Order: sequence, then structure tokens, then C-alpha cells
Amino acid sequence: MNEIVEKSQELLAVVVKNTPLTQKLLSRPPFRYLHDLISEIITETGFAMGLFSDFERNANNIKVDREIDFIKKIK
Repeated sequence: MNEIVEKSQELLAVVVKNTPLTQKLLSRPPFRYLHDLISEIITETGFAMGLFSDFERNANNIKVDREIDFIKKIK
């Protein structure tokens, strides 16, 4: 597992500057962390731009029962 986390840190560090890339968060990421990470990647790279509505881009609008839908959408 550490190898996967280390590789993720290495690859994401090129793009992600504001969201912490700690082993703890990457090993078992809570939804809010994933949302922040995805949002930062979209902002920095333009990848998946337009995939999420403005409503979805605000993590406070995503309720627990809709978290899986958000993650599936980026998949």
C-alpha cells in the first residue's frame, strides 16, 4: 500500500499544490478530501472541465447519499 501512496504523491504533486498529499489521507480518503482533490485537478489542468455543475463543485452541496454519484461521474 505504501508504494501506491508514494506513487500517487509523486504523480499528484506535479499538479496539486493546495490539497495535502499525506499518506493518511491518500490511504483512506474521506469524501471531502476526494472532492477537494478532484476540484483542484480540474482547476489546474482543465481535465473534466464541465463535467460537474457549479452546484456539484461546492462540496457543501453534496449530501452523503450523493457522494457515490459524484465519484462515479469522474470515473
